[in-house]
Amino acid sequence: TRFKDLHLSQYVIAHQGAFLGGNASANHLDEYEEGTFTPVLNSSGTAPTVTYTSQKGRYTKVGDLVTILVDCRWSANSGGTGNTTITGLPFSNGDSYAGATVFEHSSAWSYASGRTNLSAEVNQSAGIVTFLQNGSGLSGVGYDITTLGAAGYVIFSVTFKTA
Repeated sequence: TRFKDLHLSQYVIAHQGAFLGGNASANHLDEYEEGTFTPVLNSSGTAPTVTYTSQKGRYTKVGDLVTILVDCRWSANSGGTGNTTITGLPFSNGDSYAGATVFEHSSAWSYASGRTNLSAEVNQSAGIVTFLQNGSGLSGVGYDITTLGAAGYVIFSVTFKTA
């Protein structure tokens, strides 16, 4: 949904958005949007066969900055190859920065030797989240979907710039 009416004292209101803190183009807020999408547990190789118990995705977009919230739960997962991903995002990442994430996940996610936590990045020029295993002093590596448990969940949010 887009904003309908905006009333702020000491600010200039424009028909196609609002100027906040001055009337320079850098202060022009021209877009606000909220919505939902369906996240899909996927992989960078052969797509897995997944039975979902829940697929929830929400987003808020302000200008070119978007925050997505994902709650993806499954009771069966098999047959995929490659790194674990979530596809179906409503926007592509338009920046070289992969985004900032906050996570919760089930014990279906086990780690390789020396890896102790999970993170995610939104692939540049794509609406795809790739999961990474991380460890102290180790760079992140893709999370192989063949090691992901048959049943589990992941809940996360990520903020990134859109294309």
